[in-house]
Amino acid sequence: MKKIFFIDIDGTILDHTRGMHHVSEKTKYALKELNKDHHVYIASGRCRCLLAEEVLSLSCDGLLLDNGAFAENENGSLFSEVLSLRELEEIAAVCEKNGAVYYFETEEKIYTNGIGGKIHHDFNENWEIPEEIYSGEDYHGKEIHMVMIACSSEEEKEKMQELLGGRFDCRTHHDFPSFDLSLYGMSKGRGVRRVLEKLCIRKEDAYAFGDGLNDLEMMQEVGHGIAMANAFPQIKEIASEFTDDVLDDGLYRYLVRNHFIAPLDVETGKTVLE
Repeated sequence: MKKIFFIDIDGTILDHTRGMHHVSEKTKYALKELNKDHHVYIASGRCRCLLAEEVLSLSCDGLLLDNGAFAENENGSLFSEVLSLRELEEIAAVCEKNGAVYYFETEEKIYTNGIGGKIHHDFNENWEIPEEIYSGEDYHGKEIHMVMIACSSEEEKEKMQELLGGRFDCRTHHDFPSFDLSLYGMSKGRGVRRVLEKLCIRKEDAYAFGDGLNDLEMMQEVGHGIAMANAFPQIKEIASEFTDDVLDDGLYRYLVRNHFIAPLDVETGKTVLE
């Protein structure tokens, strides 16, 4: 019976904070081999336009994005949960009043009020996002799945989270005074549950690999939650299984150890027959 695998990106197949800017050859091989017999979904807090071409070219059935608000496969959209115009206008008004920058995310563009300002400059430099992704145009009529809020300081970030946290879910960023804002109750876990329902796959046949705090709910919605060695302590506490660090090809090593794929000889590019 086919299994389904949900694969996080940052800290699971890439780690920019520790200098791993490209997906390893073993990981590319692992996903290609795995996808021959099983379903594979890339699961990210990001929207599609923030995914590198290298990630988009990986072997998979589909994408689960925006912290669970949007999913698609080769047949098109599986589901799409968007913020209402009233909610967007409320968020924009709070940002404008308090000098914060909003980033309204669609799958193709990010609409922001910050272009040309210092917060946006610093935010963009920190995340290394191509400037062409941003638009200062009107966000009305756009399908916004998630929002990022950037502030001038940690104190301002905490203030904004207090102002908006009552109606929305806030997920803080740890290397910049910014945070994700999404519909209340939205998470990768909720998205995973909906994908399983759409594809009629049992929880027991679902696997998830992750390391960050936004992977917590996802790990709880599958039968096999695998924490990377570099995962946050909270993830390791609820994980059912463990694997190596992302820098040591943890995803590949787990799949080999559990006989989902054959080992790869990197020098020859061929599988190692044991």
